[in-house]
Amino acid sequence: MRQGPCRRVLRRGRDFSDSRDSRDLRLICLPFAGGSTQSFQPLAQAVTADWTVLAVQPPAGRGLDLDELAACYLELLERDLVGEGIVFGHSLGAAVAHRMAEFVGTGWPEGLSLVLSAPPVPRTSLRELTSLDDQDFLAEATRRELIDPPPLPADVLHRFVLPALRQDLSVLPPQGWIPFPVPAPTEVIGGTDDRVVHPGVLRQIHREVGASSLRLVDGGHLYPVAAPARTWEALADLVNGPAEAVEIRSGS
Repeated sequence: MRQGPCRRVLRRGRDFSDSRDSRDLRLICLPFAGGSTQSFQPLAQAVTADWTVLAVQPPAGRGLDLDELAACYLELLERDLVGEGIVFGHSLGAAVAHRMAEFVGTGWPEGLSLVLSAPPVPRTSLRELTSLDDQDFLAEATRRELIDPPPLPADVLHRFVLPALRQDLSVLPPQGWIPFPVPAPTEVIGGTDDRVVHPGVLRQIHREVGASSLRLVDGGHLYPVAAPARTWEALADLVNGPAEAVEIRSGS
């Protein structure tokens, strides 16, 4: 069962200090709909450089809108949004990260990259899914790769996993997520085989947010979970790669 809100350190770098004065490199992960801090444990284990990896998750059982969730995460991460590193928001987490950067504005740290990973399809609401019964909801969410059903008993899936997913899908406004440029240095990344947020959609988002680069990782919508090593390879390349507007494919 997901409990929150919380901030969790998944991996401590050599220079880790749990204070705002820390200057260690940090990978800050914001979860997808139905996800939690635990969702990023495989990615944390795949990190090969001396980085600190931490993640957040939303409150349990209490629905927030996009502004409220962004404000919640900003409060949880108040001492972490400093220095150099990456804020990695995946799917719904990308929309929340984008709103966080809008709220912070020109105060966003210069060396902290905003990585929008497989963001929601722009101007598309997912709220109609939440009105489906559990069987149809699970089938449609699975088809859209919003969930990869774990080997859990049916009662656990229906009592805990699906309610969290329904709650999170209600975060976006009725008109869906609207991409636009924010002061943070922005990058876009996604899976080559994503059925919904496919490369064509990613290119559109790349243009609308004015991102420096678009990176494609071999995999589907939940590529950070299914392919953590390739995900870290792409993120590490982002830090060291070219700053001009380019499209790069990782994992080929």
